[in-house]
Amino acid sequence: MLAFGRKIEQLRRSYALQQTQLATEARVQCCYISAIENGRKCPPTLSVFNQLTQVLTLSEEESLQFMARRNAIKEDKENSARDLF
Repeated sequence: MLAFGRKIEQLRRSYALQQTQLATEARVQCCYISAIENGRKCPPTLSVFNQLTQVLTLSEEESLQFMARRNAIKEDKENSARDLF
């Protein structure tokens, strides 16, 4: 999760955006962006992910790579939850 968050932070900083600016443009809470960047929250839902990629103007290739990373993390988390039962 942390690698995903660090990538969000790297992209955000490359556009010289503050967390509050990214949050406002992506229509999410600033604390949510902070939690993602610091690995305290799982990668976002698909709708929030799409909002972030639009704000960060990722190319189609970058979006697909980023989506694959997001999906892998989500899948790992779901598998870990199943292992508990």
